[in-house]
Amino acid sequence: MTRNKHIALWTCPRSCSTLMARAFEQLDGCLIFDELLYAPYLLTHGFDHPHRQAIIESCETNYENVIQQLTGNLPNGVSFSFQKYIAKHALPQFSRDWLKSLHNFFFN
Repeated sequence: MTRNKHIALWTCPRSCSTLMARAFEQLDGCLIFDELLYAPYLLTHGFDHPHRQAIIESCETNYENVIQQLTGNLPNGVSFSFQKYIAKHALPQFSRDWLKSLHNFFFN
């Protein structure tokens, strides 16, 4: 049985998206993915974030591996994932076909 129900929130910086993620976090069977595209974005763009090196060292930086994690089967006991993204972190040099497997909504 395929277990891959994914809800994706696309937003801009400094929105109330973290509040939304925390609300979903309270639901039984929900797994939160919080801005997993950020490390590949930092590695690709060289943005001068104060914790840039620590983020790159502690997070997956291979964009395709991140996409596989975000669209793949969920662990046992997890009904769905809630994923929070900053829209500009979706790197344009990669296909966006993976977005079709998510239930997407947007904050601005």
